[in-house]
Amino acid sequence: MSRVSSRRFLMGLCLAVPLLVASMAFLRAEAPVSDLRLEPLCLGRLMLALPEDRVLTDASGKVDDVSVEAILDAGVETAALVDLEKFALTDSGADRSLIVNERRDGAVWLGAYRVNDMMDEASAVRALRLDTNPPLRLDSVGEGAYLKEIAGAVSRMARALDPIPESGRPPAGTFCFANGFGAAIPYGGYYEGVDADYDIPGLGTLTLTTHSNGDEVPPGLQELIAKGSDDLRAVTGEAPTTLALSEARNRTFGGAAAIVKDSSATRLLIWRVPGKTRAPYDPLIELRLRTSAPEGDAESAFAAIIATVTRADQP
Repeated sequence: MSRVSSRRFLMGLCLAVPLLVASMAFLRAEAPVSDLRLEPLCLGRLMLALPEDRVLTDASGKVDDVSVEAILDAGVETAALVDLEKFALTDSGADRSLIVNERRDGAVWLGAYRVNDMMDEASAVRALRLDTNPPLRLDSVGEGAYLKEIAGAVSRMARALDPIPESGRPPAGTFCFANGFGAAIPYGGYYEGVDADYDIPGLGTLTLTTHSNGDEVPPGLQELIAKGSDDLRAVTGEAPTTLALSEARNRTFGGAAAIVKDSSATRLLIWRVPGKTRAPYDPLIELRLRTSAPEGDAESAFAAIIATVTRADQP
């Protein structure tokens, strides 16, 4: 969603209430669920607790309508990253070309470029934060008339980014990205959200999605199930069986949880909170666990994780 359109709505990801920290030890196929050990962390403006033994496999995030990503394995010295970014922007023919406002301010490089003359939202701004490890790339896109506003938002975000604690609560007002950085930046009425995928040995693949809502509330879990949503099909593509996961409860957000499975050993556990329109404290939140762990074990672990999801803007 573009900055120009997303500026029109309020969102919801500034969340608050103390974190329920489960003190159980990590689940393996041979270990009981009572041994699951969770540690608290911040994602977006949420606090939750995930198994200590986990690997982040994919992540994306955006706040103030500015996307942020870590530049991993660039293969060059940090000083050469600016030249690489400029080359990438100008080496794609008519689709992209560096235009105005290129500048370097300490550890932040900023450059505006045109995406495509045929697009309604043709102008964009890219920035590099060069003093972090790893370096960070920021982007925002919008109409050319708003280029100065877009550049201001990208510049503010680039300067606001700092490392966040590996576990536990970050400084007040921080929006947390899954790449280990966050920005203590207040909600400003623009789109913000975070997606993260984790590989959890012995349990499966856990995906978190949360983002602010605009003028419409996304469908709830029961509506997705009733429509036979393709992404709720399990691995084989057969029509799945869906069962309520009644043991999965969250005191802060409520929501609904279900088990989606077919004839294979793999099943999908899903918990979803639609949130509200233009409500910064009520975003969409969804957790999905794709698992082939023994029945009962994964369900109990998933319920334990769901119970920890709280708001991060209050002590």
